Amino acid sequence: MNQLLYFVDGLQRVGNWEHARELGLGYAFPESLGVVSADFSGAGPGGTQGCVFGVDSERLGYYPDRQTWLKIPKGSGSHQLYVGFWKNARPGPEDLRVEEPLRGRPVKLRDGNEWTIPIARAWSDSEGNEGWYQALPGILTLSETNEWVSGGVEQRYAGLWEIACAYWNEIWQRTPDAKGEIRFDFHGAHDAAIAALAANYRIGRPEAGLLGLLDDKWYCAVKILDTLVDRHTYLSWSKKNLAKIQQTLDGSSTSAGEQATTPPTVPA
Repeated sequence: MNQLLYFVDGLQRVGNWEHARELGLGYAFPESLGVVSADFSGAGPGGTQGCVFGVDSERLGYYPDRQTWLKIPKGSGSHQLYVGFWKNARPGPEDLRVEEPLRGRPVKLRDGNEWTIPIARAWSDSEGNEGWYQALPGILTLSETNEWVSGGVEQRYAGLWEIACAYWNEIWQRTPDAKGEIRFDFHGAHDAAIAALAANYRIGRPEAGLLGLLDDKWYCAVKILDTLVDRHTYLSWSKKNLAKIQQTLDGSSTSAGEQATTPPTVPA
């Protein structure tokens, strides 16, 4: 397994998941995986002493000539963190996938790999049953009349559902320009895209930046968010049904042989 490495200044050991969570890396070290660390007394990426740690004991250590490192913007904690990887063992989707990923669709990102993006708001294109439905895991609860009813999205995915709804509202309310294109201006789109990725992978903003998953032209972020709301399925269904309507209209034209009367004006 190609893993991500982490370096923390000023500590000689990060021994368990709780410690990693205290450092702000709970998403990268699920409780089931634990944390393996290596004592290190020399200078790290920042020139100070600390330790390298990861989820696998293989190849832990700091070797700047053979590794790539990124400084993680410092939060409220007192210790500076860095994330890195071996140049000849760059982590990919298979290395960073969570234990129970959500159902989704593969999307090729800037690093050249296909990452499975979850579908939160899906479109059913089954004939007679067309429409939107919530695709994220939900819970059942009892109504006041003691009937089983949906209790909504499972709490841990509530934020992802809110992102999906906000993105759909944004693109639906936009007016196409003269070229028929929608100019997208969704505040926090890149962070929203990372949140969608984080549902299926052990990554956050620093890891996405280190691995170069997004581009600076919005393409990758939009591809991720389009997948989150199943926009491709909806657009394909729309085009197919518009074609059917057009075929019906074309097939209903007046037949040759009799003089055609002027058809009534079709209301807009």
